[in-house]
This record gives sequence, structure tokens and C-alpha cells, in this order.
Amino acid sequence: MYTYLRSALARLNEAQTFDSGAGALLDALQGVFERATPEREAALHQSAVHLRTDQSYVSLVARSASPSATASCEGARSAELWNWTRRFGRPFIVDTRLQRLRLTDDTSEGDWLNLGGEASPLPLTASVVRFLEQEATHLLVIPLCSSQSALAGMITLEFCAPTYTGELFPPQAGIEALESYVALLAHALLRLPVEVPGLPERLADDPLLPVVGEAMAPRVNLLKAFAHHDECLLIAGPTGSGKSRIARWCHSQSRHGDGPFEVLDLLTVPESMQMAHLVGWRRGAFSGATSHVDGAVTRARGGTLFIDEIDKLSLETQAGLLHLLEERSFQVLGESGGRRQANVRFIVGTNADLQREVVEGRFREDLYYRINVLPVELPPLAERSDEIAAWAAFMLRRCANDAGAGAWSFTPEALRTLEAQRWPGNLRELDNVVRRAFIIARSRPEPEGAHTIPPGVVERALSLGGRPERTSISAPLEQAARAFIHLALRARERETSGGGLDLDLSEAFSAYIIEQAVAWTDDKAEAFCLLGCANLVEHKNHHRRYRRAQEAIAALLQAESHILQEPQR
Repeated sequence: MYTYLRSALARLNEAQTFDSGAGALLDALQGVFERATPEREAALHQSAVHLRTDQSYVSLVARSASPSATASCEGARSAELWNWTRRFGRPFIVDTRLQRLRLTDDTSEGDWLNLGGEASPLPLTASVVRFLEQEATHLLVIPLCSSQSALAGMITLEFCAPTYTGELFPPQAGIEALESYVALLAHALLRLPVEVPGLPERLADDPLLPVVGEAMAPRVNLLKAFAHHDECLLIAGPTGSGKSRIARWCHSQSRHGDGPFEVLDLLTVPESMQMAHLVGWRRGAFSGATSHVDGAVTRARGGTLFIDEIDKLSLETQAGLLHLLEERSFQVLGESGGRRQANVRFIVGTNADLQREVVEGRFREDLYYRINVLPVELPPLAERSDEIAAWAAFMLRRCANDAGAGAWSFTPEALRTLEAQRWPGNLRELDNVVRRAFIIARSRPEPEGAHTIPPGVVERALSLGGRPERTSISAPLEQAARAFIHLALRARERETSGGGLDLDLSEAFSAYIIEQAVAWTDDKAEAFCLLGCANLVEHKNHHRRYRRAQEAIAALLQAESHILQEPQR
């Protein structure tokens, strides 16, 4: 055993990344199992190393004995494994046929815990039942701990040993050997960096995910594996970090990619209507229900439903969503027929600390564990500075294409100005600044064919997105009005016909308010709700209103540039 352990440790020391080291560890455990197992029909069906925290997966490396199995993520098929690992803090065995669990250091037959039943501390939920209905007969889970004994993840080993049904498997000596190897090799494994060399290049042509930097690469690698799985995917991250884009990308990578992608943004749905928007309603189901309306689950049939801002769910709707996720069925409000099947993959997003929400009683603990099956946390843009220039260039190309304005680019100095910002609003704030810079740049006179944005334009775009201060509103309004009049007087001086400045251009004043609201909230829908325009959001017209605001700002800036331009002599 010592020689085999030394060989495994040498492979770990040669590994350059966590993924390669985890593969070496799984190979070593495969060898240990084969040496410790007696001559009886049994096999290691699948093994996986899960590196994760309570909030997010960091890496998942899996090996499967069957080429047809989904080795990339079958080991993550149930959140209960992680919950039990956190709860016990010790290795345990699950007998999937008899639906019972035992800690490996408890040797008496009476120490088995039945899954389910009134007296059981481990509820047999529908998701657990689905997890147990698999080829493996026994599952060994070993906590992965750092040198300071902090829980850093878990190792799952799935065995096919039908002749051992009702017995402890692997045998006690085999379990002890596997646990010893993990304990001796874990420290070397956890010192390795989590890296995915070459991933950004492989995704360079993906329009849904055109930019992947060093910090995002390991997460994208995980998401690519999770995309093929049907369990709930939880995407956490600060506002504007790209959760919706990532969710759409995961949908495109999944087996549901040809189906619809439906978004239910809970910020735009009144609390009393959340369940109705989720499952739909029939005419007369409640006051104001004047027609049949399909819910988000029905519209997403055969595809993916992305529920954003999951922390905004009321406790009542949380109970309904939990039942929907567990039973995969739902009842349309006001429909007299039976329940419908939910043929949909769920992805949920949040920028909140759901664990704190659970502790403070605002989020159901059982729902939290149900959606926390495959969690991935996106870092803020401040931790992805290597992406800023590429994202800005992509966003500018999109603006130019939408406007039919040809090819535009930032100067190197302008890109450095963007990279120097902290971006508390993340990608959404960067997108707003790029759009603003494009509008300003197009309003300026420039040489023929010179479609570049210099740092001065970027700085002005940044200044227009400043956060509002607690000052009197009348003084800046009067100042803006006086500036408008002065510009009108300057226009009249230049016009031989005695004209001035069109009052309609003052629509830019309200447009600037909209721009400030978007910058303050980092969300267009929330900004319009803040300004009393929830009806626009409800009918999906707020994007059109926002574009009109941008056009109003561009018109005023263009007029100002023309008026202040020195007349030709």
C-alpha cells in the first residue's frame, strides 16, 4: 500500500491544476477499491471530486466506467449529498436499494438511518427518490477537508454491487483504505490551482458568451458540464454580472437548446401575482382575469425557465415553487382539470445571500436546499478586469450594428480609461456607458470615416452616469433651464431667420432622469418602476422607452455640438 500511495502522491505533485490532480486521486481510489474488494460481482460505477462551498461549486471532476454515462455531472445529481456531508462531517454510506444511510465509523447494524418515515431525521423527498433510482446500489461519500480540517468539498464513489444489497459495501477494510487515501492526499490536492487552460479561445466565436477571462474560465467549465443536467441550476452573483446571459448560454448548451428559453423576472411581477405568472390562469380565476393566460412554465415547455431574482418570491409562492420542483407538476389557476406535467429545466438567479435570507426567515430552508443542487457564483466585474476591454469592444460593435453605423472602435487610451473604473454595476453598467459613449461620439463632428471613440468621450459618458446626491432638485433644474435658454440664444444669433432652439429637445431632461435611474438601480425594469412606469414594464415597453430616451439625449447633444461649432468664414 505504501508503494501505491507514494506513486499516487507523485502524480499529484506533478499535476499543474486541480482538475488533473483530482483525476489522479480518482485513479488512485479506483486502484485501492480493486485491491480491497474480494472476488465477488461488484464494480466502481462512477466517482467524482466536488470542490465547493455552501454558496457555489468551484470545480467538479468525474470519472465513469460507462462511456455512455454523463460523467461530467452525474455525481452532482442531488443536493442532499452535500447537505448530509455538511450535517455529519464524516464519511457515510447510502444503500440505494434499501433507502438507508450509515456513518462508516458506526459498525452496528442498528446504526442504519432509514431515509423517510415519520421518525427519520432524513426526509425522503421526491428529489431524493429520483436520486436513489439509479444504477448504483451503494454510494460512499467522503468529506474533502483542508489541512485545517475545514470542509472544502466531498468525494462520491458510486458502486454497482447487487449481490451486496442489504450489506455494508465496500467492506469495512475497503472503506477504511479509501478514507485513509483521501485523508493523506487531500492536502496536496487542495493546494493546486483551479484553472482551465485554453477555454476562452474555445468560446471565442460564441455570440452568447463572447468573452471569458481567467476568473470566469473555471466557472464556465462547470456550467458547461451542468448545462447537460436536468437538476436545478442556481446562478448567483451581483447585479449586472451577466446572470441572464449565462442562463441563456447554459440553455443553448443543454439538451433543451432547441426548445424555448423563458425568463420570469420577479422584479417586474407584483407579489400577489407571482404564482399566477408562474403557472398561468383561466378566465375568471380571480378578479381581473378576463382571458386565458399561459404561465411561464407552460411557455417554457420543452425548454428552459429562468427565474431571476428568486429571493423576491413571497413565502406563499415559495411553497408552490417547492412543490413544482419536487413533483414536476403544477395546477393552472382556475383550471378544473388535473395537474399538468412540468417538462422544463429550471435555472434560478439571485444577487442575494440566500443563506442569510433563510436565517432571517424570508426564504424557506427546504426550497433553498432544493435549488442549491448545482450552484455557481459569478464574480463581479472588478474581479474580471481582463475582460473589460473585450466586453467594451463587443458592446460597441453591437451598438453600431443596431444603428447601422458601420465599424466603430475605442482608442487604446479610451479602453485604458474603462479598465481603470471599478464598475459597481458590473457588465450592465459598462454596457450603459458604452451606449452613452456611442451616442455622444456620433453627435460630434469628425473626419470622414473616423469611427473611433477617444478617452474624452468615455470620460463624459462616465460623468453622465454618476450616482444621485441628496441635494435640492430646484437648483440644478433651474441651472439646466438657464443653460437651455443660453443655447437657444446662441442658436438665434447664428440663424439669419431669427430662429432659436426647438423646445422638443428639452425631452432630453426627462431622458437624463431615466439614464440616472438606470445607473442608480443597474436595472432598466427596476428604474422604470422607480419612476412610476410599472405599466411600461408589465407590457414590456420599457426597453422602447429607454431607446427613445437615448435618442432624445443624442438629439440635444447633436444640436449643442452644431450650435457651438465655430461658423465657417
